Amino acid sequence: MGRWHVRLLKVIALLLIGFGAVEAGAQPTMPTADKLQELDQKVQEFLVAQNVPGALVALASRGKIMHLKSYGMANVELSVPVTDKTVFEIGSISKQFVAAAALLMVEEGKLNLDDPIHKYLPYLPSEWMGITMKQVLNHTSGIPDYEEIRSYDAYRFRMTPEEVIKIAQSRPVDFEPGQGWYYSNTGYYLASMVLERIDGRPLGKILEGRIFGPLVMNHTRLTDPEAIISNRAAGYW
Repeated sequence: MGRWHVRLLKVIALLLIGFGAVEAGAQPTMPTADKLQELDQKVQEFLVAQNVPGALVALASRGKIMHLKSYGMANVELSVPVTDKTVFEIGSISKQFVAAAALLMVEEGKLNLDDPIHKYLPYLPSEWMGITMKQVLNHTSGIPDYEEIRSYDAYRFRMTPEEVIKIAQSRPVDFEPGQGWYYSNTGYYLASMVLERIDGRPLGKILEGRIFGPLVMNHTRLTDPEAIISNRAAGYW
């Protein structure tokens, strides 16, 4: 768990730029041993600097995995190493799937981004009145981040929507809707609730039916702290 996921992805993306682009129609080109060694060194340096216990790095070209290497531990307490079967939580990268599902509903005429979220969730606090779906998706709603208030412990338990809303409401809005920008996990939690209200299914089923299933993403699912997920890596602060 945590924002180091994103930082690691950025580091890898920057490194891969140095491997050179593949022209359309060309065959995948395997990086040289020197380039792979450079990548390996940079990854190891990053993991040490950020105190990340383990990682799995894949280099792909034109749909084919050209290089795969694991690092460190998936579970530090039990000394379980990372392997190519390790399942990682992707954290806030999940927000991209929620946004994509929302835009699919916009294309179908089931959702308007200018709709106020109270249209679908009328029981929300009155101080959030007028906040639109677009504002929760682009972090301009001003709704406080419940993760920031509760810390990462929020993800170790299954909380009800009422509990999430209560935590976020415990702090005044960060700014008037549309008058600023601040990262808010609460906003995407509410966006997910709107999608569930429109679709009539829980978020996991929505993503499975609209994205994971059609794209044959057979190893991607909604996380659940109480589920038994084989090979799941432990999360650390």
